[in-house]
Amino acid sequence: MGRKTASLEPTRENGRAESMPVLPSEVDVLQRRNFWLGVVTVVLLFAYTTVATFQWRAMLKANKNAAKALQTMERPYVPWEIATAGLAIS
Repeated sequence: MGRKTASLEPTRENGRAESMPVLPSEVDVLQRRNFWLGVVTVVLLFAYTTVATFQWRAMLKANKNAAKALQTMERPYVPWEIATAGLAIS
């Protein structure tokens, strides 16, 4: 007596093959969700890094402009005698 194994072919009742709906397993659903979650995370990380880079560059430019403006504002307040020391004005 041999052992009977289960057949992978659909069973036939009344001469018709049973059609079984193929539903995604829970593992497939979780893998698909994790894939899209990873894609969204990468896109958000790229967007955040891009915005942070632009803000950093704008801050550097603003600091440079502020330093230049401070130097320009300090210049007129130098007393005339110190600015012209040693110059002979005739």
